[in-house]
Amino acid sequence: QLNRALQIAGATKKRRDDFPPHVSEAVRRLVDEAERRVVHDKRSNAFLRAINLAFTYGIVEPDEFITRVSSIMDVRKADADTDEMRSLYFAVADAYDEAGKRPEAIEARRLAAEELVQEANSGSGMLASHLLMNAIAEFRRIPGSKDRLAELEKRLRQVQPKVLEEMSPISHQTDITELVDYTIEQVEGLSLSHALGQFGDLSPART
Repeated sequence: QLNRALQIAGATKKRRDDFPPHVSEAVRRLVDEAERRVVHDKRSNAFLRAINLAFTYGIVEPDEFITRVSSIMDVRKADADTDEMRSLYFAVADAYDEAGKRPEAIEARRLAAEELVQEANSGSGMLASHLLMNAIAEFRRIPGSKDRLAELEKRLRQVQPKVLEEMSPISHQTDITELVDYTIEQVEGLSLSHALGQFGDLSPART
């Protein structure tokens, strides 16, 4: 509902005007409550969604976003899984970009990419290949990553054969003899044009 309220308010206000106070306050209360619940929920997903909403609409500025998300990263670092940490790193990287802090944004993206590599250590060959390809794509955007890219590309080549080992054929047989016989009966003796006309009538055109 708040998202919809922000969409409507954003469409009706002038470009440089602030949001109505009650809208901004409601969004900030949502962010504050989600932040308080991180320790209880043992997840930062709800907080990240809330503060991203506030950030997207300019209710939270980049510096505040970076400070608050970085604080949550410190809280969650010991217990968070790689997916959660990756989301936090990518989020703070976007805020650094918005604040014009390119070196910090690059470092946050590097850490996010390393979370992908870490996750690739466990799981199937197919999942590992997928994660490594995503990590490689991220490192290609990061200056000075030539050596790391070479390591990951070598590792990807080692993992990829495992994908074929994990795949197995799946077969299923269906007897369609009666269907074939019935179809032949319907067109037997017809000219090709007439038979194609019958085929065209199987599904009426939309009007």
